[in-house]
Amino acid sequence: MSQVNDDRIIGGRYARKGEFPYVVSISHRPLASSCSGGILSPWYVMTACHCTSVVIDPFGGLLNQVTGDYSNTRVIAGTLARDFPHDQGYQLRWVFRWIQHPKCEPRLTGEWIFDVAIIQVTARFFFNELVRPLTILPRLFSLKHFVKISQVVQRTCIITGWGFTAVTEEKQYVNASRYLKALATRLLPPFHCNKLLCEYSRFDGCLNDLALESPDRMCAVAQHPNAGTICSGDSGSPLVCGGVAVGLVSYSSSCNHVNDPVVYARIDKSYDFISKYYIHSPDYVDE
Repeated sequence: MSQVNDDRIIGGRYARKGEFPYVVSISHRPLASSCSGGILSPWYVMTACHCTSVVIDPFGGLLNQVTGDYSNTRVIAGTLARDFPHDQGYQLRWVFRWIQHPKCEPRLTGEWIFDVAIIQVTARFFFNELVRPLTILPRLFSLKHFVKISQVVQRTCIITGWGFTAVTEEKQYVNASRYLKALATRLLPPFHCNKLLCEYSRFDGCLNDLALESPDRMCAVAQHPNAGTICSGDSGSPLVCGGVAVGLVSYSSSCNHVNDPVVYARIDKSYDFISKYYIHSPDYVDE
């Protein structure tokens, strides 16, 4: 079983302790980290809707249905380690329930629309320098304007995750990152994004004119060519631009192709749904 693109979030760099205190690892036991997410408030985490519906089987890349039994799903905050945190300050919580966006659904071509879900944990998170909520602009108009400007100027953003770091020639995902990785990306204007997506015949969604037909999505590429991309296990990770959360990892054409755009669910298009669970207090600290 040979590997391609060895050690490429695929690529990126390892995060520093406390650098991304809003990021959580979400795992459906007995698998390793299945998705990532971002903290909204002491009781709620935001992730991709498909993370609460299907889970990637790394031994063949199959999609398995997630059942309504939350007892085997856990959320870990405040750590760089993926599944067995050994550093001080981590907080492990179990899932009480998840709430999917009412418009979330898969398309025949594989992508999801309104790919946003909320996870409620069984015990609250306590905020400190290692565990803190995301920053989301308090007004929808401000967030929409921020996203539009970020696309025009192709603002540099950060994506993080514990996803797989290699893909075999048999198209199996392998080598889930043991520690949190980060990748600098830049947002693209919609027309530029569509142009890039349509250059790749392997991207079925674009060929069927569905890639960005819904306004709830946007895309970004790595800041530098061949720098890296997201892979299975990074889904649901928040895209943060200038300290503000603007999207969630939804899907990409393939982990093998590091220069392809990655598609994100736009937070501003699900603002009414998300804001019910968000705490607009960036200085909120328990300890």
